[in-house]
Amino acid sequence: MGRTRAGSVVAVLLLSWMAVASAFNITLMLNARPSLSAMNQLLTSSGVAAEINSRTSLTLCAVSNPVLQAFVATVPNVDSGEVADLLRYHVFLQYLDIPELKQIVPGSPSTVTTLLQTTGRTAGNDGSVNIYYDGTAIQVGLPDITAPPNATILSSIASIPYNISIVQCDKVLVPPGFGTRATDNANITAALEAGLNYNTFIQLIQSTGIDAEFAAKQTGTGITIFAPTDAAFAALPAGALAALTPDQAKQVLRAHAIVTYYPLGTLSTMNKPNEPTLATTTGGPGTYTVNVSTSTTGGVTLSTSVSSSRIGATLFDTNPTAIFSIDNVILPAEIFATAPVPSPAVAPAPLTPGLAPAPLSPVPAPAPGTPVPAPAPAPLTPVPAPVPTPSSTPAPAPAPMTPTPAPVPAPDMASPPAPPEEIPIAETPAETPADTPSSASSIDMSRVVLAAVTLFSGLMLL
Repeated sequence: MGRTRAGSVVAVLLLSWMAVASAFNITLMLNARPSLSAMNQLLTSSGVAAEINSRTSLTLCAVSNPVLQAFVATVPNVDSGEVADLLRYHVFLQYLDIPELKQIVPGSPSTVTTLLQTTGRTAGNDGSVNIYYDGTAIQVGLPDITAPPNATILSSIASIPYNISIVQCDKVLVPPGFGTRATDNANITAALEAGLNYNTFIQLIQSTGIDAEFAAKQTGTGITIFAPTDAAFAALPAGALAALTPDQAKQVLRAHAIVTYYPLGTLSTMNKPNEPTLATTTGGPGTYTVNVSTSTTGGVTLSTSVSSSRIGATLFDTNPTAIFSIDNVILPAEIFATAPVPSPAVAPAPLTPGLAPAPLSPVPAPAPGTPVPAPAPAPLTPVPAPVPTPSSTPAPAPAPMTPTPAPVPAPDMASPPAPPEEIPIAETPAETPADTPSSASSIDMSRVVLAAVTLFSGLMLL
């Protein structure tokens, strides 16, 4: 009964944890709305859907297929990175259903942060929106209070109270600066310099020529670069990098790049051990890999057997290049892992001064009859006395335990003692005539002598 009850409690707690960890799935919710399938597809392919699912409270401003398709047709040259940011601009980081939106005071717009603001790629407050309510319509516009709203919220699509609200807008929300992002290879260094906290990394990749290798990978599958902060390099043990050979230093820097473009949304859903890095291309298959793992809150960790680094701010994200800040330098095990030092075996007691084992030290002989922990020596073990055979010569009789009036000649051990009536009284040593007792006393003395002889013979037989 106790185990059943405990199992039920564990099951309830597990289900509760799963409910908190996965409060909703935006893809499944939009699947029920075919009129929003174009936006649903873009959210999934860009990785933004995973970012949405990692949140616990938000509002999605969705647009219908005709509206979204018409807008995309007007910007054919926009890359996938900017499309992802466009979608992030439609995700408000707080729960807002229609009744709550109507609580906005007319003439006093409410400024709401969007998912785009969290990327760090917007200037100032450009990743936010202003929401207006004039008593009739709910409208959305740029964070600039002087700019008029450019979209209207039409209706509620679905909601899970206080977790997610999906509302439909009549127009696409366009963030400031959309479509103006540069895509030349020089943006790697420019993005790092703009971060103001990556000077050591910039100096290292430029002095070793790794920056050119990074730039050469901005084609095909693209590249994802992880830039340690200056504080991360400062936290390394003194001389850790100076002790490396030039080739080792290059491999360490190459290990900070994956030769595939991974936006943050994709990384946030990855749990991939042994992900190859740029260093793998020179080190060989299976070498210089990193383990990519995510937490239930969407955090991303890159680890080796020697180091662990967490992804922080997004410094750049335009297909085919993504650059992210990390809080620790990635240390490849092939360079920094030292061979395990065997634990020193416990020295045997004889090798430790003053701690020689007892068996090797002379032990004083115990006093006779004194018990000791070790088995008693043979002389101290009682052994039953052997029974003499008829042909053996009888051993000297021990001292009689009972004093006898006079010594009695030992009887022939080959024959049993004679009955008392057959032993002549005259053969018993007589005392001097002066001391001879009366006849009654002689009979008593004979009986005593007979008893003594019988006792003596019995002792000899033993």
